[in-house]
Amino acid sequence: MFVKQDEGARQNELRALWQEAFPEDSEAYLDYLFAHKYRPEFCRLLLKGEELAAALHVLPLSFSLCGRALELPFYYGVATLQKFRYQGCAKTLLRASLYELREKGIQAAALYPFHYGFYRKMGFGLLNTCVAFEIPASSLAALGAH
Repeated sequence: MFVKQDEGARQNELRALWQEAFPEDSEAYLDYLFAHKYRPEFCRLLLKGEELAAALHVLPLSFSLCGRALELPFYYGVATLQKFRYQGCAKTLLRASLYELREKGIQAAALYPFHYGFYRKMGFGLLNTCVAFEIPASSLAALGAH
């Protein structure tokens, strides 16, 4: 089992994975998604041998804090093929991706969870229940804020 960045050659497999994981999404939506949002460099794959087991996509979004844009990547389409579920595939992908973000100095990420309990265990919280957004003082100092 290993995680790698998509190289663009697995679009048909990714589409089949999406259809299995999110059967409520229409063909028209999938056409739009893969034509306008999908980018291989923002897709991470978990392979078992050479077979696609799971994938996640990350949109490189940002928000403004103290007048400076900060990266806030948005996870979407985190999915595992049925035959590989309950083997830690999504957890492995998320951990590897979050580690990659931390290595780039990105301290936060967002997602729209399908199963909140799973993501809570991975350290995600509900935005509508957050009282405060915690940012280390050293990060604010680096922004030049007072």
